[in-house]
Amino acid sequence: TALIAERNVTRSERDRAVVAESAAEAVNQFLVGELLASSTPAASQGRDLTVREVLDRAAVTADRAFPGQPLLAASVRTTLARSYLRLGRMDAAAQNHDIASSLLASQHDAAHPARLAVEFLGAEIHLDSGHYAQAAQQLDALIERQSASMGETHLDTLRSQTLRARVHLSLADWDRAEKLVHRVLSQLATKRPDATDE
Repeated sequence: TALIAERNVTRSERDRAVVAESAAEAVNQFLVGELLASSTPAASQGRDLTVREVLDRAAVTADRAFPGQPLLAASVRTTLARSYLRLGRMDAAAQNHDIASSLLASQHDAAHPARLAVEFLGAEIHLDSGHYAQAAQQLDALIERQSASMGETHLDTLRSQTLRARVHLSLADWDRAEKLVHRVLSQLATKRPDATDE
């Protein structure tokens, strides 16, 4: 019975990995296709395109690229949101994040890892936009859900706590930031090197 349960868990993990790999491949194909399509003479009109323009074009076609496949559409929107965040385009990052978040909310419960990851991205966008109160509020709720569903020492939970420490630093709350960083470091130190998180 224990062997059967372990076999079922292994199959489930394998199936999730296959689905995740297929999704990543579909998202990569879409984004590379958009990049190559944007660089054609007809699309670029003989001029060099910026990364922002390529992302803007991908954002326009993203909804049509995956009809009836909300999880793939959410993956594309998440990738676009991260890319816009790195470019400092907070408005576009927030817009794509919100679409991804809505798509995932229609498919998964609030404790699903994909929803938690998108929520972390939303907190990053708030923080980098200077919306510290919203980032703090979102991170506090996120850390609570991560702790309950994955555990306090899960790497994603610790990563969220580290981002929360950045919020404290942004608010010049040095003491709270330092205490939180020390707590995260001590939790990391207690993790065994061979321990794996699910």
